[in-house]
Amino acid sequence: MTTTIANAATAPALPKVYVDTTMPTTSITKRVCDSGCDYTNDQLQRALDEATLGTTILLQPGVTYTPLDDRGFLLTNKSGSGWIIIRPDLPSSSLPPEGTRINPSYSPVLPKLVRSPVGNYAISCLASAHHYRVIGVEIMNPGNADTPRLIGSFVNCDGRETVLADQTHHILFDRVYIHGPSAPGSVGVNKGVVLGGQYQGVIDSHIEDLTFGSDANAVVGWGGAGPWIIRNNYLSASGENILIGGATPIINGVTPSDIEIRHNYLYKPLKWRDDPAYNSGTYKITTKNLLELKNAARVLIDGNVFENSWPDGQYGHAVLFTPRGGGSTGSDPWTTVVDITLTNNMFRNCANGLALSGGGPTISLDQGGPTARGGRFLIQNNIFIGLGGDYNSNYMSGNFAMIGMGPSDLQIRHNTVVAYAGSTIRGTTFAFSYGVSDEKALFPLMNFVLQDNLLQARSYPIVLGQAPDLDTLMPGYVWTNTVMAGPWPTPSGYQVTYPIRFPQGNGNDYPMTEADVQYMNLAGGDYHLSSISPYKRAASDGKDIGVDWDQFNMAQDPANVAPPALSTTPTSPTVTTTTSPTLTMSSPPPPSTSTITTTTTTTSEPSKRFFGKLRNLMERVR
Repeated sequence: MTTTIANAATAPALPKVYVDTTMPTTSITKRVCDSGCDYTNDQLQRALDEATLGTTILLQPGVTYTPLDDRGFLLTNKSGSGWIIIRPDLPSSSLPPEGTRINPSYSPVLPKLVRSPVGNYAISCLASAHHYRVIGVEIMNPGNADTPRLIGSFVNCDGRETVLADQTHHILFDRVYIHGPSAPGSVGVNKGVVLGGQYQGVIDSHIEDLTFGSDANAVVGWGGAGPWIIRNNYLSASGENILIGGATPIINGVTPSDIEIRHNYLYKPLKWRDDPAYNSGTYKITTKNLLELKNAARVLIDGNVFENSWPDGQYGHAVLFTPRGGGSTGSDPWTTVVDITLTNNMFRNCANGLALSGGGPTISLDQGGPTARGGRFLIQNNIFIGLGGDYNSNYMSGNFAMIGMGPSDLQIRHNTVVAYAGSTIRGTTFAFSYGVSDEKALFPLMNFVLQDNLLQARSYPIVLGQAPDLDTLMPGYVWTNTVMAGPWPTPSGYQVTYPIRFPQGNGNDYPMTEADVQYMNLAGGDYHLSSISPYKRAASDGKDIGVDWDQFNMAQDPANVAPPALSTTPTSPTVTTTTSPTLTMSSPPPPSTSTITTTTTTTSEPSKRFFGKLRNLMERVR
């Protein structure tokens, strides 16, 4: 066993502060019902306007509440201290207990807050609104059908505030059921919950059927400073299920920061891919990815399940960390993705795994404009099951990690990639974009660590972009205790030492087949290492190579709600200048429905086609 410890990279900072989800208490109760209450059902906005902090507003179960304002029901600024709670007039036992995800079976007893027929939203948070907690309501279109105002969001807490002090804060959506129209051919709704301030979040909720073309998101935010929490939710949307960034913040220099994304189930139903009723016609559902960060700092992504992504509107990656500005004017060059921790997650049935980019000042305007450099990414203790698939040859699939524009301090440790899907071996294990020749920019990976992983070689186990060798691509890299299973040679003709020599010794190994890894039960889906596996207790830290299952299972348990220890750096919203950041160079899931290195070699026509697609893909990743 080799005990080389990865110390070449700076670890990402965890969030400086987390959102406290402790249930507040109130001293005043106001009821809204048909008759005999403090307010009638058509006076909900009046009840909200007149409520003082420290009030619980009880809504009649099963009743539909329609706002008069096209912005929906308005949450406004209040003076004083305490919280306003909005919830059904039901005993607590009629809802899932705190920490338990709601599901659609609760719909009959949930009050329904709907968008008006001509409204953009069902709920809006006005400037400086604070300390609202919405519990146990259903948010939808009237009649669960399309409305005349086609584009819109169900909840909008991103106002047009121009200073941080005016941003909304301390607003939580707890055990809410949000859904768009589910019928084939529906136009749908654009966003589920738009976060846009500080100390906001969505917990224990169920959000599905967000299907406005390819741009729908279950949870999205771009203009708020954070912190945010997205915990223990079912999230399903045709675009990115979770998207942070992607639009220019109103406040100059803002990067959403201190974000906790834990215990969520991010899912796309296969009917969107396989059923012609959903994937054809005028309002065809076009899908993208499961999670994307375009402008974010200090993000913890831990203990989630990511299931089902396929090539469609994009290439079907599960996760993307890609700094991108909000438009083609170059007006937000502070945009970055930095200090990202991706740990203890399960990925199932995703065409491609990770797309990671450092961004930077040379990004062209048609790609979103210049950004600050990103980095400090930790990819650790995740399992990827069933990457790839038999998709049209025009699509790329079966790629574990595509890495462009040289994100600094990237660590990939203790991951297991197993049981690829599809009848042929396709894709790449690692595809690196060393440079962007048209912009005269070359970005090596500084402080790159690959350690303690179980991987498969695929057709092209590694592509170096414009770099001639690993030392040029990743100076001073650490590559130890990593297993990459064959077959060797791969379908594209790669051997362990040709045309690229993979690192030898230091606990690295290159077995002929996946079966040689000696899982407990590869065919049966038990990916623990057996007692006779040569990689048992052979990691750099004395653990098994691949996933540390004790740690993984603990993180996946939604009962473990306490986040990791806080970062020790002082707490403050992240507002940057244009200078680059300093870098050292639950409810059960629903059932499933049915350029290469400069070596003297001869490149086949299929290979040329592959690398042409790969170049196009990496252009998008950057």
